[in-house]
This record gives sequence, structure tokens and C-alpha cells, in this order.
Amino acid sequence: MSVVYHLPGAPSGLHAPFAFLTQEEALAAAEITLSIATPTVGVDPFAGAEDESTVDLYVASPAAALSAREAGSDLMLIAGLAQQSDWRLVTPVTSGITEIADLAGKNIFVHGLPGDAATALAALSAAGVDLASLSLTYATDLSSSFDPIPILDGTYAAAIVSSIDGWPRLVQGPDLVTGASVGVEGLVEFSITPTTFDTGLAIWAHASALTSDNAKIAAAASLVALAEGLAFCRDFIEDCAALFLGIGTSDQDQETLVWSVNALNNQLWPAANGVLWIDIDGITNAVATAVSAGVLTNQFKNEYVDGAVLALAELHWPADLDRKGESWSVLTLEIPLY
Repeated sequence: MSVVYHLPGAPSGLHAPFAFLTQEEALAAAEITLSIATPTVGVDPFAGAEDESTVDLYVASPAAALSAREAGSDLMLIAGLAQQSDWRLVTPVTSGITEIADLAGKNIFVHGLPGDAATALAALSAAGVDLASLSLTYATDLSSSFDPIPILDGTYAAAIVSSIDGWPRLVQGPDLVTGASVGVEGLVEFSITPTTFDTGLAIWAHASALTSDNAKIAAAASLVALAEGLAFCRDFIEDCAALFLGIGTSDQDQETLVWSVNALNNQLWPAANGVLWIDIDGITNAVATAVSAGVLTNQFKNEYVDGAVLALAELHWPADLDRKGESWSVLTLEIPLY
């Protein structure tokens, strides 16, 4: 069996723990091949292989996955991942925009999948912005690294980017006069933290892809390996970044990748109920936020959850695997500037 993890963008710190999976000997011994895929231009990011020997798993925000479901997909939630929303709403200082309400009528770039703008849109609406006045431009090629120039040169008034990847790339982006990185002080970030605790990225699969026992076993085995990879990137962050860098798919340096993995870890740990646990309340909150922003039509339903794969994985956690990380604390790191 083959398991393909579809990640929602170009190689970044998010990919590092999944790179660990591609080196996992236990999967190879079980004759399970694991690979990582990024979105392809012009192809539905939630399109599966339609091959009985392949299980496609999708890492996506609840709003993105359920936007696809409302369009006719049979996506099911099979595991949690991030405990909080990842998105940031940012404009350069040079834009002169200082209040979130000043974005009314502006063109905003979204470096994410349809649905990923939900948290920012809800915050804009709460600030009195007529969402119909906004022009949202989504990235056409999420397999390519985020380019900060169109935001820094004023092509777009602001951007909705991920904390793990788009944010550090903006911070490292060049000042158009000096050529040096603009730094955090060159950007204005607007608070878009939800009033309720919204779960972030989760793991999804097509119901039609999980009908066989072999598919469920392969998916569960990959979750066990993923939990190990996430713990490895928590406990050995430098080695985690180096492993991913060694694969050769990242255009970022070691120091930036360490910062990004630290940002990912901050969304995962400590995990009171164990990493990959499905937080129904958090997912429900995230979907409610998306509904309030007009991104989704329907509230979350328990029938969107298939807990069979995670339940199978829970029978096989390694005895020495720390899935809670109770002693973990975020590292104080600065994004490297150039």
C-alpha cells in the first residue's frame, strides 16, 4: 500500500515532520510506501489517486476541507493536528494602513486554499468591514514558495499568510529601497485571534478511500509514524530541520527552518490529550468562524468524523512515545534577516 500526504503548500517547516516519515523503516518493513505531495496548478488539491493501493491523506484547515466537502467531496476528518488557527493578516508599514478597518475596499492576497481566509474575514467583518467590498486574490501556484514582493511593493494592500511559512518569508522580504530584510518592524500585523479557540490544521481522507481494511491499516500506520515524527521535531528540532534540509526540497536555510518548526511546535505542544487527538469542540469553533465569515454554509456535524483510523493507530503507539509533550515550551527565536 502507498500513503500520500498532501500538504497545503510549498516545502516549509510544516513538511519537516512528514519528511521523517519518508525515512521511517517500520513503514518500509510493513511494505507501506509513504510520499509527500504539494498542490498542482489547475488540479483540485483534494483530488485523490482513485487507486485502491493508494490512500490519500490531506493536511488542511477545517474551512478548506469542508469547503471542498460542500462542493461535493466526501472528505472525512480522521485525525487532529494543530491546536490553533495558523493564519495572520499582515500589511507592510509602507502601506500606511494602521487599522484593520482601513482594509475595507482593498485587494488582499491569500496564500492558502479556498477557505483559509475564514479567520481573517471573520475579524474584518467584526471590525465593520463590508466583506463584499474586499477583493481576495488566491495564490495560483501553492507548489511554489510564497513571494513577498507583491505585498511589499503595494500590489496588494495586505496578505493572509501562515505563521509557519508566509510570515517568516515576509519578515525576510527585501525593503524596496535598501534591499535588506524589512524585519518585523517593517510589517503591521492585525489581530485575528478568534474569540473561541479554533482548531487549525487537521488530517482528512476520502470516505471512499477507507473502505478496505488494508487502506485503514496503512493510514493508521502512517499516523503512528507521524506521531513519532512530530515528537522527533519537538525534541530534536535542529536534527529535524537538518533532516528535511538534507532531502533537498527546501529553499530555506537551516536557521529559518528551525524557526518555522518551532512555530509549528507551538501549535502542537503541549498536547493534553495526545498529539493527533481530534478536538471536536475546536473543529466546531473553527467551522462556526468560517460560517460567520460566509466561507462555509453548514456548521460542523459529527458525521464528518471517521475515528476508525485513529482508533487503530492508538492500539500501536510505541511504548516510549511521548504524545503529550507536557514539559515542552516554545523556544525564543528570531527570524534570521538578510
